[in-house]
Amino acid sequence: MLRLVGTPAAPGMAAGPIVRVGGAKRKARERRSAAEERRQIDAALAAAQSSLTMLMDSMGDSEAGGILAFQLALLPATRPGVRS
Repeated sequence: MLRLVGTPAAPGMAAGPIVRVGGAKRKARERRSAAEERRQIDAALAAAQSSLTMLMDSMGDSEAGGILAFQLALLPATRPGVRS
């Protein structure tokens, strides 16, 4: 049995094959105006809000639904420029 030594991110046990992933090549992002970036962020936040709402509504577990409701309540604070 091969034993690997290192610093784990979290304690525990790993099982299964180890695969080393090389660096992925990514395309450079297109440059956009600040207004376009704002629209992209707003669209992403709206999609996240919609997804969380649908997931929360489908939960049969009130504790899990409460956790999702908390996450949903935090979304507006993630907008750039919004301060508490």
